Amino acid sequence: MALKVRKQSLADQLILMIIELIRDGHLLPGEKLPGEAEFAASFDVSRNIMREALKILENFGILEAKNGIGTFISKCAIENIHNMNFFYRLKDNDSVMSILEMRLMIEPSAAYFAAKRIDEDGIADLIKLMEDLKEKYIKFPDYKDDFEIHSAIAHYSGNTLCEDLINSLLGRLQNSLYAEFNKYQSQKTKEDNRETHIALLQAISSHDKRLAQKLMYNHILKRILLINSSF
Repeated sequence: MALKVRKQSLADQLILMIIELIRDGHLLPGEKLPGEAEFAASFDVSRNIMREALKILENFGILEAKNGIGTFISKCAIENIHNMNFFYRLKDNDSVMSILEMRLMIEPSAAYFAAKRIDEDGIADLIKLMEDLKEKYIKFPDYKDDFEIHSAIAHYSGNTLCEDLINSLLGRLQNSLYAEFNKYQSQKTKEDNRETHIALLQAISSHDKRLAQKLMYNHILKRILLINSSF
């Protein structure tokens, strides 16, 4: 059987080099990085490659960009490097990536039809779900809400085949490495997810079909891009 070799982009190689500098203590938490052009020149890469790498590292909470001041090594850089390694393991998991791609294909449509078809009883259920979520977010910062919300939206799409398929996909993710997603994502990503989930439930409750569809698409796409930035 042939071995599978994952090709690394220049940005991926650069990310690993910067991480190595942090791990070796050459770049310290709280330290300000050189300007983008200077930093790119020191690695002999283009500014575009450097910008891509820095953005990915920022998304993982390894770097922190401060408007008008510069980019700094996060105080939680070492911890977040471990978190990033988790997502790189997911990137190499073809099964997980295939499931997420399938979710991107069907869940935005499920959100669209949920917004179109939901009745008053369903709206009342979603409002209660929203209020419960807000309370859980406060009490349990690492609350794993994704599956509960997505299952509810699939139900209110009014299509039992769609509901069964989405629940099947979610079930497979629950039994995979992906189940630990929320544990390893950055605080910023957690906050963005919470805001998106609440906005999504509000859009469905308001019968805003296009907004619900767009929010769902962007939500799943962001998760995929966090795992594989070249998707």
